[in-house]
Amino acid sequence: DFDEPTRKKRGGNNRVILYIIGALIGIPLVFGLICIGLTFVTGISVLNQLEEIIPLAGQLNNEGADSSAMITLVPTADLSALYTPTPPPPTAEPTATLGPAVGYFLSPQDGETLTMNEFYELSVQVTDSAGIKNVQIQVNRGQNVFSQPYSGDTELTYTNNWAPVSDGRNILTLETTNVAGERIVLDEITVRVIDEKFLERNAETFSKVQANVAAIRGLALQTDVYPYLMGEGELRRYLRENGYTEEEARLDSAVLSVFDFVDRGYDLYEASTQYAGLTIAGFYDPSTKDFVLVSNDNEINALEEYVYAHELIHALQDQYFTLGDLTNEESGFNFEQALALRALAEGEAMLVQEQYIEDGYFSYEERVELFNVSQTLYRPTQTTIDPPQILVETFAFPYEKGLEFVRAAYIRGGWEGVDALWANPPQSTEHILNPNTYFNGELPINVTLAPSDAVLSDWTLIRDDVFGEYYLNEFFKQQLSETDASYGSVGWGGDRYHVYIQGDPSVTMGINDIALVWRLAWDDANESDHFGRVFKLYADAAYGTNYLTDIPETTCRVSTDIICTRAIGTDWLIVRAPDIATAEALINLQLAQVTTE
Repeated sequence: DFDEPTRKKRGGNNRVILYIIGALIGIPLVFGLICIGLTFVTGISVLNQLEEIIPLAGQLNNEGADSSAMITLVPTADLSALYTPTPPPPTAEPTATLGPAVGYFLSPQDGETLTMNEFYELSVQVTDSAGIKNVQIQVNRGQNVFSQPYSGDTELTYTNNWAPVSDGRNILTLETTNVAGERIVLDEITVRVIDEKFLERNAETFSKVQANVAAIRGLALQTDVYPYLMGEGELRRYLRENGYTEEEARLDSAVLSVFDFVDRGYDLYEASTQYAGLTIAGFYDPSTKDFVLVSNDNEINALEEYVYAHELIHALQDQYFTLGDLTNEESGFNFEQALALRALAEGEAMLVQEQYIEDGYFSYEERVELFNVSQTLYRPTQTTIDPPQILVETFAFPYEKGLEFVRAAYIRGGWEGVDALWANPPQSTEHILNPNTYFNGELPINVTLAPSDAVLSDWTLIRDDVFGEYYLNEFFKQQLSETDASYGSVGWGGDRYHVYIQGDPSVTMGINDIALVWRLAWDDANESDHFGRVFKLYADAAYGTNYLTDIPETTCRVSTDIICTRAIGTDWLIVRAPDIATAEALINLQLAQVTTE
């Protein structure tokens, strides 16, 4: 996934987004995340495959173990987004501010590759007319490497020897404090650190997996990748220090709540970070080329070999199909497109993993080991929060439905058929859920909404995006059967939604300060009618039948908010507001303009 944290195992309601969140929550990590971001699985059931391959698999399971456990690979949020936050400065130090000082690293160079535990020259140049009191260099935004006092120099070059002690991506930060007590961040670079001993020790395994994947997929690495291990404790620290922020999670929680997926004020931050720390087995980030396997014993077992094959596919996607370009912030994708692209990427990786097992690239002993290791991975008792079902299902979607979508292309044209998907990527979750809509060239309808600023003058727009068929189906499933949910969501043609909160987003939100404007277009009048009937069933179950008759041709009901529904030709408009006057004004704004093309 790009920034794709790989899910270790699925059990019950255990799955979530990390910036996972990605979902309604903006674009997932890989696409922004993964996006989450927000953002946030069964795919292949390794256990099911092993039970077919190993006749005694059932006897291998420890008594009392969860035999339904599955190995799965799931994204977190946008890891690229995770890399941006900067932790607050130590309370004992002056607050960092911008200033007239200038400074930069002379060596090493940004993007340079270094070897762990070898010494390198670390050199910086600093100029500050206010006088320099101290120069400080940190690694990974918090660990002091050097701190050198000065007595008011206005220009200096500082040089020392430094040996990186952790592999993977290391962020070096240059700060100074001037004689007036101002602390100033001057420069920041990223270097890649390679653990040569680890790579040499596991070279045979990595070479074997690369050869096997090349035999299956027909693609070999164009550029070397440098995997490194991260322990579970290190992973948890990494996610909290570099990842999804509490502010992002609070806004994402507000968006989820307006669609009833969580209660208002739900602590999405704790749910996502706790769960991600327990479920990520590995990730590849196309923006930084980080290739991480999660392991506590610093050795590669059968599971980590299996995960390596999955992440290797993402590296190949990056090298052959410019995954990094497709998933960067400049791509301009809405979340619906981003989720569809993630499903393509994960589906291909899952199909390769599936064939990796089926084609016999694991020995009997390795399959037994893989089965046994999978029994011990996920321990829900280690977390105090059960993630919302929408996060669980959103994590699963790219793997489960993505696999089905890519398999449909593979059946049609083999791996060349899969290559063709990258030349013309899917544009919606409708394409993923109903592959024939993709192969028939059916594109989403572009739906636009009139701005609501005239009505919500003291409100803030926090989300402008596309909901999509997948989320619409999940929305209905909160109150209705899968059959009814599908009946009301199949035939989705396109949509657009706006979510507003009242006042400043930095202020804690109350229960009545969220508004939703949501317009949906349909393929034909019959599908539109199906949606209308199913939405009424959902609304009656979710909000009750306390109807209002204030707005002509519109069905409104009183619940926590006012929820109004109105047909506009074959389109449907859904408005959620704190009072009937606001709801009516929002509806009138949309009626005043043509909003679908």
